Amino acid sequence: MDRMITMIVRRAINQILNRGIDAGVRRMTRGRPDATPEQQAQLRQGGDRARQAFRLLRRFGRF
Repeated sequence: MDRMITMIVRRAINQILNRGIDAGVRRMTRGRPDATPEQQAQLRQGGDRARQAFRLLRRFGRF
């Protein structure tokens, strides 16, 4: 029973952390409204890479 509770709590915490990471990356890479489409695409790609990096760091931090 303890294992099931731990699994459920861990899953909920991971979902909350992922939402927080995504929100933080979105806020950091919001960009400027006068940016060209190329600059906006670069910001989006940078945000995706940052999101992946944060998730990898979290995954490595567990072990």
